[in-house]
Amino acid sequence: MSGVSTKSLASDTMLESMCRSLVDAAKHSAGEVPPVAILWTDAKGEWLPLVETLRARLPQLLVHGEYDRYKRTGPAIWLKCAIARQLPEVEILEGLTPIVYLPLVSRQTLRAGTECPLQLQPLVELLYRGAVWTQKNGRDWSVEAMLVSKDAPGLELDVAGDSHTKLSMMASLSVLADTPVSRLTGRRLEAEDFDKLMIGDHPRDLLRWMSDPSVVREEMGGVDSEGGTWHAFCNRCREDYGFDPDTDGELVAAEKLGMQETNVWEGLWGRYCESPKAYAGIPNLLRRAKPTNRIAYEKETWPDENETEEASLRTALAALDGVDATHAREAIAKLEQAHGFRRSWVWARLDQAPLALALEHLGHLAERTQTALGGDSPEDLAKLYADGGYLVDDAALAAMATVRTAADAVAVHAAVRALYLPWLDQAATRLQEVWRDPPRLTDRVSERLPEPTALAAGRSATGVYGGRPENAAYGSHGTVSSYESISADAGCCLLFADGLRYDLAQRLSLALSERSLMVASRRRWSALPSVTATAKPAVSPVTAKVRGVGLPDSFAPSLADDPEKSLTFARMHSLLKADGYQIIGAGEVGDPAAAKSRGWCEFGEIDKRGHSMQAKLASVVAEQVELIAERIAELLDAGWREVRVITDHGWLLMPGGLPKEDLPHYLTEAKWARCATIKGESKPNVPKATWHWNQSAEFATGPGVRCFSAGHAYAHGGISLQECLIPDMSVTLQNQPVHQDVSITKVDWKGLRCRISVSPASAGLRVDLRNKPNDPATSVADGGKPLDGNETVTLFVEDDDLLESVVAVTVCNDAGQTIAKQNTTIGGE
Repeated sequence: MSGVSTKSLASDTMLESMCRSLVDAAKHSAGEVPPVAILWTDAKGEWLPLVETLRARLPQLLVHGEYDRYKRTGPAIWLKCAIARQLPEVEILEGLTPIVYLPLVSRQTLRAGTECPLQLQPLVELLYRGAVWTQKNGRDWSVEAMLVSKDAPGLELDVAGDSHTKLSMMASLSVLADTPVSRLTGRRLEAEDFDKLMIGDHPRDLLRWMSDPSVVREEMGGVDSEGGTWHAFCNRCREDYGFDPDTDGELVAAEKLGMQETNVWEGLWGRYCESPKAYAGIPNLLRRAKPTNRIAYEKETWPDENETEEASLRTALAALDGVDATHAREAIAKLEQAHGFRRSWVWARLDQAPLALALEHLGHLAERTQTALGGDSPEDLAKLYADGGYLVDDAALAAMATVRTAADAVAVHAAVRALYLPWLDQAATRLQEVWRDPPRLTDRVSERLPEPTALAAGRSATGVYGGRPENAAYGSHGTVSSYESISADAGCCLLFADGLRYDLAQRLSLALSERSLMVASRRRWSALPSVTATAKPAVSPVTAKVRGVGLPDSFAPSLADDPEKSLTFARMHSLLKADGYQIIGAGEVGDPAAAKSRGWCEFGEIDKRGHSMQAKLASVVAEQVELIAERIAELLDAGWREVRVITDHGWLLMPGGLPKEDLPHYLTEAKWARCATIKGESKPNVPKATWHWNQSAEFATGPGVRCFSAGHAYAHGGISLQECLIPDMSVTLQNQPVHQDVSITKVDWKGLRCRISVSPASAGLRVDLRNKPNDPATSVADGGKPLDGNETVTLFVEDDDLLESVVAVTVCNDAGQTIAKQNTTIGGE
């Protein structure tokens, strides 16, 4: 895996970017078994100087080498036992994936199987059960690649390629890794720039010493040393900062740093704020050094002051439990004035001010919930919601996502509930009102016009909700689409993301745009009830092959040609296959080059996580959106012309639980959170709606946002904008390839040399070998070669570590667009 998809921030360091990428390498697709470990091969041992520093930041890091329990280092068998969590001396917290660093070991060595050195053979199977941390092109991350690569976690720096620069780069690695990227950008880095990192940076050395005095003094010549580097360091401290490390010690330095009584100490504080994670010991040192006899001082520099303010804010937010929305908004405004500025403090960057961060989102929530959603039709409500109403849901999720502890959750959840629940309930109630009694419904029925298919069609002649949305334009400007069945044209892959709520789709659209992908967004109404069994087939190509029989407790339709059989997951896939759809499993990309290729892919765990995590879902939605974006990009990179993203329903999320509506069990056959089947001729005193698959059958639905049982923070199945207004997105590459009939007729390997034949050999065509067909940066053949009128071209793979890797033979036109592809194994099958 190549790491995170977002670029490093300019204030980040190489080390911070690496750590994020190593942790994110454990991300896996929905339906895939998570990797048991992340393998990090380093054939040249370039990263060995950073092992100690990384070990302090990544408690899950294990290193291959001689056994040392304190350094978490050991041979292959020991590593296997540690990964399996069978060693009491090695504790790896639940939720952390072990990272196994293999210095002086190449991937090629592990791939050799039985020819792999005996001492490494126990690790071979981890290539298949784990993930390998590599660049996009499959190569190991070298120090140089990390600095210059445009792919995360690369830093996109301009580094000279001469041997002297490379030597200086490696010599300065321990300092380079903790240097803010902002100090390295804007110029071409040469040997002199890396050499300067090692000398003359007294502020960095002072901060390092304050962070870990004994270790840094040892590095400078030892505790008993009176000369050398330590002596020079002390002299500089006396001259520049007015204190003596020998006689004053680190507590005096910390007090001066916190008080900032002179410009030089203010400057040192600014330097600390550039990269605070590089000096992990300073916050605790500041706590110990804070003077008790000073009346006036800046609170910003003392971590305990931030902690006191966080505790005060926690108490104030928790006190909003049960407060009406108007008073809650007033309280949030006052709290923002008192605490909002702390988001600029360094402690927020160190994740020590989560409530101050949550307060920003609570402020947005307070502001946006001042305006209730109105409108005289479902379409009015849908437009208001799409034009900004969904940002209420987004703000609530964002606020809830900031919390990390139970105490913080109680506080933030109290504030969210006070602001969000009244607005949410009002919007749902209004939608149900206009849906139930639309304009001129009686005229439509009496004139025997075609049966209304709109959500706005309201009640039928029997007085229950209509179950399908109205016929409307199906364009790319956010219109409500007609409820025609969804199908794919040739070259299109349908990606079904269960529970991709409308607000999350807006986040997804932004994530895709940041990847330079084209997104056309539409919206449509979910089938009723808004549960997967009913709504999933309604947005799939199998719609015409199923029908509703009665009203089953499962809300699942039956097969049209065998009504005794209900539509199951397996039967739906069988129907899709019969229609010519490729069923694309987790980790697969299908065959977009096949004739009349159409794909069906299911991805994402939003609904699954919601039911299992309830209110904690807010903490993982950002990750889920990012994974869906990566999956879409992966499918497009594989050669699919279009990925159309569809979903079945949205959901409600309310910390503290959605309110309960009493519905006696003797009135229902089956009762779900937000919907229920009605027993016989019973007439429960709750709203009713017609089932999407059988307009003569009706079910009970929760009024407003109420549930038929208690304890549901997460629920769906009812009628609200959050549950029923769903996205429909089309994603394509920015420049779609011009259709050109070109085929790859032959691929012949001799070692690492590949002979490729293409027909017809039109002018301007270029042949390449890539890890991702649409990404020239993943070329393993030095960018490939033009055909130059010949039908055959020979490419060479220089990196023998890539032997037996699967890559794509790609043919590109003169605009650089991939017009043909074929997978091949380097070296031959």
